[in-house]
Amino acid sequence: MAESEYILVFVTTADAEFGRVLGRTLVEEGLAACVQVLPGGTAIYHWDGQTHVDPSTQLIIKTRAAIWPALME
Repeated sequence: MAESEYILVFVTTADAEFGRVLGRTLVEEGLAACVQVLPGGTAIYHWDGQTHVDPSTQLIIKTRAAIWPALME
């Protein structure tokens, strides 16, 4: 991937406070240029034979493609 390619990474967290902490850490460590924290979501998913409905917070992480391996870790 070219150094100048940019990507968006979508991550879901259980609550907005953790999302803010994670987002701030990623920006301060240079792993993201910007992280948007979008609280107030609902996750509906099937797990262990049951349908679950839980609150969730969506993070939109803006970063360079070259940083993706470090961000994933």
